Amino acid sequence: MQPRETNTADPAGEVNRIDVGGIKLTVITCPHCQLNQFPICSGNCRRCNKPMAKEQPEDLIAKRILGELTENELIVLYLVSDGHRNRMIGEIMGTTEQVTKNRVREVFNKTGMDTRLELAIFATMHPQLLEEGKECLKQRYNPQ
Repeated sequence: MQPRETNTADPAGEVNRIDVGGIKLTVITCPHCQLNQFPICSGNCRRCNKPMAKEQPEDLIAKRILGELTENELIVLYLVSDGHRNRMIGEIMGTTEQVTKNRVREVFNKTGMDTRLELAIFATMHPQLLEEGKECLKQRYNPQ
């Protein structure tokens, strides 16, 4: 199955969303050799070893994902990264386990991750996402 690029590139052209079999993945495109790479890669291209972007790729990806995730999804991202299971997340958020499962799936789709472990590692690499999720959780469930 050949990836189909979508028309949602950043103006600088470094971060893109591609569609692979209906699943949208976030990738960084090397401006030198046009190789698409997943966000977990280092700041240099795997093929040509030149810098991928003026900003750190992690910063670009975190900004994009922060713009795509809803408050509920940020909370789910934070709780999954903290090791909570769907049932516990549902209890915390006041939803069913099925609703939580759907939200986790949406977070996977929007971040390009496939497993809870990948998601936790990804979130750890992008602390802004965890901070936002924690802040949303505090505001929604611990109002002052």
